[in-house]
Amino acid sequence: MVSTSKEEFNTALTMRLGPDYCLVHSVSLQATHLAVLCHKKLASHISNISSKHTKLGAGGDLANKGGIRISFKLAQSHICFLGAHLTSDFENQERRNADLKMMLDNLAFVLPLE
Repeated sequence: MVSTSKEEFNTALTMRLGPDYCLVHSVSLQATHLAVLCHKKLASHISNISSKHTKLGAGGDLANKGGIRISFKLAQSHICFLGAHLTSDFENQERRNADLKMMLDNLAFVLPLE
């Protein structure tokens, strides 16, 4: 059976990886879901966790297309994960490229001052 519950998905993923791993953060935009997990030994080195989403469907009003981001600092490195669901098919290439540019502009993250 397939579940659409993001919490159930996160729990199942964490259980599958085992007790040495933990969820750092997750973010969803309708059916697009991004979860970041890490080894528990690294968890104390993670800070400045942030997430954001941007809708791209129907002129930015619908969440059927869009992008999501999770970023954080791991020790001295800044890490960013992106997920996207963009328009398909070859004939929509220009639209997809424009949506990708808009998504990247909207999901940009600013590194905190040290």
